[in-house]
Amino acid sequence: MQRMQSGKMPRHEENRGCRKKTAAVVLTTLAMIAGCAGPQQGAAARRADYSPPQPPKPYSLARHKDAEPTDSAALRHLIEQALQRPTATAEATRPTEYLVLVAPQGQPLEVTLLASSGDPTWDRVVSEAIRKVPSFPAGRDGKPPANLLVFATPSRITASPVPVQPRPGRGAGRPTYADRIAAAVRPNVRYADVDAIQGNPAVELNVTLSPEGKVIEPFVVRSSGVEDWDVAAMVALLRTGFLPRDIDGRAPPRLVLVMRPKY
Repeated sequence: MQRMQSGKMPRHEENRGCRKKTAAVVLTTLAMIAGCAGPQQGAAARRADYSPPQPPKPYSLARHKDAEPTDSAALRHLIEQALQRPTATAEATRPTEYLVLVAPQGQPLEVTLLASSGDPTWDRVVSEAIRKVPSFPAGRDGKPPANLLVFATPSRITASPVPVQPRPGRGAGRPTYADRIAAAVRPNVRYADVDAIQGNPAVELNVTLSPEGKVIEPFVVRSSGVEDWDVAAMVALLRTGFLPRDIDGRAPPRLVLVMRPKY
């Protein structure tokens, strides 16, 4: 805003914020005045026919569900079945993160630790559970995922397919940092009627992280235009709890994430 030389804000600028805040009220009031304006004759009938405008649609719980996506639930269930929880472990301060190379028939071929939980015992039992899975199920394309990313704490395990970048002459490839984040968050999205959304709108979120990757404060920078999807994206981040740490073992203090309902 620009100010006059005297230091006082011009009246039209001073009132602009107020007009914005009360736009909905003003529009509703104008609609009511228009409905009652005109000759006195017949005004009572028009008032009797008047119905107030519908309030804005609130966050719809019906559009969200507690159940995780079917494919993520199937992957998680297989790992949990094979998991032998230790009787006593140190407190895991963050998830253990594993990259799993999967054979064309679905068997785990290689299990690589990408990030430790800080508890070697918990890291080991998760690795053993992954190796014990007889076969991972086929995905939407009818084939088992070529690579999986597994995040596991004693209270929550998620698994999601992830693409990897080939590394010629250096063994198995690795997922990018962005793909690791997507694989961590995707199983925690709860939205029942994705197909009802027109197109594939993106919500842009600003996320504050602790050095360990804990999600502290997500908020919407740019809305997708679908309020329920904006809320579902924020809830998914909070449910994820921790995002992956980068190659230096630390998470960036702030990230801007773009999330779409269809992938």
